[in-house]
Amino acid sequence: MAIRDEWFGGGISELLRIELGISTTKEMAKAIQPEIFPESGSADDLLKMLVESEYTRYLRLSEGDDLKFFSRVQIIVNSNASVFPKTKEILDRYQSEVQENPLSASNLLAPLAFLFEFSQVQSRKTRAGSSLEHQLQYVLENNGITKFETQKTVTWGGGNSAKLDFIFPSVEHFNNDPHDCILFSCQTSSNDRIRSALAQGIEGQKYVPTLLGSNNISTSLQKLSKAKLDYVKSKGAKYVMFPEGQNMTPIMTNSSVIIAYQDLIEKIKQRHDAWPNP
Repeated sequence: MAIRDEWFGGGISELLRIELGISTTKEMAKAIQPEIFPESGSADDLLKMLVESEYTRYLRLSEGDDLKFFSRVQIIVNSNASVFPKTKEILDRYQSEVQENPLSASNLLAPLAFLFEFSQVQSRKTRAGSSLEHQLQYVLENNGITKFETQKTVTWGGGNSAKLDFIFPSVEHFNNDPHDCILFSCQTSSNDRIRSALAQGIEGQKYVPTLLGSNNISTSLQKLSKAKLDYVKSKGAKYVMFPEGQNMTPIMTNSSVIIAYQDLIEKIKQRHDAWPNP
């Protein structure tokens, strides 16, 4: 087994996150949700606050003063020596050399720190998408929107299929009347690929919720090109983003295929009560 195998796939990196209090994506989302839903303010303001607060908390837990990387890894590895022998060998060498040659010994820990940081990058990408989905569901439900299903696969046109993050009101209704359904396929940044909501031939009212306009992603990942906007328009879909996101470029500001979360929620409400229950 290679040393990287000891760190990934439920290995040391995951155990270290558990030690730091970084729980499941659903639990991390719930941890910052107000017990009493705020009645004032727009859906955009609330959703933006939720995703940014969750990410700030995640960074504090994973990169803050409590990380204590070496001591935490040492405890994990010593408790599972037979499972992580290669990492234990490095830690043992560090312990034996650190007094005589601190600089050389510290270099031994560099690959371990790299493996953890690499796993953090992958974790952040996964958690960004999950955070948007969990917090969006919280905002929808507290706006009285309950007729939807999440993470469902729909089929059409002789066997074509796509997995959707949200479908309003249900897969069953989609099978009967796809044009009366609203489909979400979340995309955290402008760099993500256009996903299932725009699958070839899929019917329905299609939206791509994003984190554009939030502080969770860099400015470079918030700018949508004309080609990408034109592509989404050709599919009869729209991007959903915070108002700050739409003002990233003149092309985005004037685009008819961008909608704010508050406007989308109002649109769903107009149809919600007439839909059958899932």
